[in-house]
Amino acid sequence: MVLIDGGPEGFQWFKREEKEKNMREEITADWARKTSEKVLGEKVKGQIEICLNAIERAVKANQMACSVSIYADALTIKDLNKRGFTVKQYDDQRDGSYLTISW
Repeated sequence: MVLIDGGPEGFQWFKREEKEKNMREEITADWARKTSEKVLGEKVKGQIEICLNAIERAVKANQMACSVSIYADALTIKDLNKRGFTVKQYDDQRDGSYLTISW
């Protein structure tokens, strides 16, 4: 229960449970799917941005490949493959996770 200032009527007690219950009723499969895609979408966009920055630096250095020290989601790798890059992901106990991107 929550104590809320009721204005001229004084303080009033309200059940927080009712508010939480109403919020939970809004949770649907459609909401869950959209929320998941949004969160994953932001994460993937960030990973792609990191990779594209590394590619630009490598191109300016006249290289044909680069390494990026991240663990990339499958959607990130799929997007880079769609752009024509060859991407390999490694997970080494000593060096950690990284990608090699070549073109």
